Amino acid sequence: MCSFLGPLYYNLVFASYVLAASLLDDLAMQVPDGRLYRLQRLWNNCILRMADGQQQDLASGTTPLSFDTLVIYQQIAQAKTGATYALAFGGMATLLADDHELVDVLTQVGEIYGTLVQYDDDLRDAASQPNAALTLPALLPFIPHASALAPPQITSAFWSYVYGSYRNAALNLLAPYPDKRDAVAALLATVFASGTP
Repeated sequence: MCSFLGPLYYNLVFASYVLAASLLDDLAMQVPDGRLYRLQRLWNNCILRMADGQQQDLASGTTPLSFDTLVIYQQIAQAKTGATYALAFGGMATLLADDHELVDVLTQVGEIYGTLVQYDDDLRDAASQPNAALTLPALLPFIPHASALAPPQITSAFWSYVYGSYRNAALNLLAPYPDKRDAVAALLATVFASGTP
């Protein structure tokens, strides 16, 4: 059954990509040329990063676990889900404004948000992950000083530190844009309201 579903999923993903690309073409009459060009460039860059992250994830199944694997895991999380939300945040900003600094900031904030989403998802769904080698809970014991904590404490300490650090980084980037800073602060509080996954 798996060999049958692979081509179906591939075709669905390919068709979805072509549909999304054609929707971008439909914007040509409604969006100034410069903005549309910048959106298409951001689109292509983010899609390539997502594909690279997915490829790294698929190829990492036999990677031995170590502290260095945490770096690989972070790169994968940022490339897959981080780039997805970088495109969402930065793409919307690109469509609506010619403020290149704002677009860059929102693209970075989107990547931060997406990386947090990936971490949260991996912590919540660790038991059902097909690639057990690179689940975040499997890697947490390799964090320095983690051996002094019980597994639930490692997860809680990791999430508290990472969420706080990433949240602060996003809000600091948005300091020149108080209304957007407040909106992102509210989004983060809402999405991650339950605390430690």
